[in-house]
This record gives sequence, structure tokens and C-alpha cells, in this order.
Amino acid sequence: MTKNVQLLIIDPQNDFCDPERGSLFVKGADEDMRRLAGFIRENGKLINDIYVTLDSHHLIHVAHPIYWRNKEGIHPPPLTPISANEVVEFNWKTEIR
Repeated sequence: MTKNVQLLIIDPQNDFCDPERGSLFVKGADEDMRRLAGFIRENGKLINDIYVTLDSHHLIHVAHPIYWRNKEGIHPPPLTPISANEVVEFNWKTEIR
């Protein structure tokens, strides 16, 4: 049986992980990165793909209410859940569509 092993690394920015030059350093993140590198070295042959996310801070972003409008043209309140089905049915549309 063939396994499909995926590794997802979430937002490993230097700013978070570098204790000397990171402007947003998180205590222990440098050690986490060393452990992660060791894990990949030891298990790399078993991992099919590695995905790394990148956080971005655009003025208009999918997670911000200003990105969305309902049928009346009103932006949602913060933290409003918007499902894929609501987008497909045009209950919410994006500013860029």
C-alpha cells in the first residue's frame, strides 16, 4: 500500500524564527525550526510533498470584511463566516469580481 504523506509548514518567516534579526521573534521558534529540519532530514524519503504557507498583509484581503459585499452592497461585520456555497449562490461577492 502506497501512502501519500504531505507536510504543511505554516508561515515560517525569518521575522518569527530568527532570535537576532527577527522583528517579531517568537520565543522557541528557532528551536522549532531546528526540530522541523531534523524531522525532514530523518523522514524526507517518506514525504511526498512539502507545502509552505506565506502570510500576506494586503489592504484588501479575503479575511477582511472590506473584501466582501452582500446583495445589498453591505460589508459583513468582522468574523462573519462565509461559506463556499454562499459565494457560489452570490449571497456574498468579492470586491474584485
